[in-house]
Amino acid sequence: MVAIVCVHMNLKVYLCNFFCLLMNIYVFIVFGCNFYRLLA
Repeated sequence: MVAIVCVHMNLKVYLCNFFCLLMNIYVFIVFGCNFYRLLA
């Protein structure tokens, strides 16, 4: 029971970190494209 809860919590943290990483990459790409358009 405790092991299942622990794994579930770890999975939630992993998914949250993964989502955060995806958002950072998305923001970086959008910002990069806008910056490149300003320079071009």
